[in-house]
Amino acid sequence: MRATISSARASAPRARGSSDARSRGAVAARASTETRDSSARRRVVFLFASTLFSVSSAKARAKAPVNDAVNESAYVKELLRRTEENKDRRRVELQNKNCARQREYGVGDCATVDEDTLRDAMSKSIERLERK
Repeated sequence: MRATISSARASAPRARGSSDARSRGAVAARASTETRDSSARRRVVFLFASTLFSVSSAKARAKAPVNDAVNESAYVKELLRRTEENKDRRRVELQNKNCARQREYGVGDCATVDEDTLRDAMSKSIERLERK
């Protein structure tokens, strides 16, 4: 008897607009909308990225002749020379500042150094750099 009931259910026609048909239609509509949305998003991202690339490369091409002329000026050469000279001084000042901060917070290599010794070491490092 059971077999006939299940076969009767399987063979019975479904009513039009049943919940299964609606849910399948909704899933299909959602899938097609998501596909359209994702392909539209990909297209927008691609266009945005290609526009950025073309704009940046166009700007680089426009600046290239100017850069050569600017790099030859005496002012820029003087700035580059001073930058190279000050590079070591900035490095030492940064190390001194970090050491003082470590001492203040009580962490790192400089945590156990007292304040007077730290000041002396900082001034010696700057003097050593200036002697070079």
